[in-house]
Amino acid sequence: IHLASVGDLPLAVQERLLDFIAAREFQRVGANRRRILDARVIASTSVDLRELVAGHLFRRDLYLRLAECSLVIPPLRERKDDIVYLVKRILDETNRELGKTVEGPTPEALDLLLRYPWPGNLRELRQVVRRAVLVATDEILPEHLGLRLPQSAAPRPHGGEVVVPLRERTRRAVEK
Repeated sequence: IHLASVGDLPLAVQERLLDFIAAREFQRVGANRRRILDARVIASTSVDLRELVAGHLFRRDLYLRLAECSLVIPPLRERKDDIVYLVKRILDETNRELGKTVEGPTPEALDLLLRYPWPGNLRELRQVVRRAVLVATDEILPEHLGLRLPQSAAPRPHGGEVVVPLRERTRRAVEK
């Protein structure tokens, strides 16, 4: 059983989850009897559960049950080397699924992928690559990605002014 975003669970749900993990039993809504389930529980979260435990927002006993074996995977923004591999893998999967033959990103598109901060981690990367495959015909160009860099990541010329991409300048001109 995979529990995503376990750090967001309300305390009442945490209590019920702890009961399930301890007893390995559950009762379906509307059912008369309890069922036994022999399963492994894998929980994931993007927050530090130890901090939540210290702040009394996460049950210590549940944390101890879930922390039996912990893996810490840094966010994608801290693993820029993985982006090239992940893009290729997602691109291959998406091409197969959609029956397309879109080539990898151009050097400019790859540069954008590497400079983007990826607040949505792998889910966001997957969505961006899938979107690019849907709109691209032969190779992925920067405009196929639909990404906008935050001002801190935008390229700056020697004078220190922010370079506004052509797409953004065009949008502003049309709005005016």
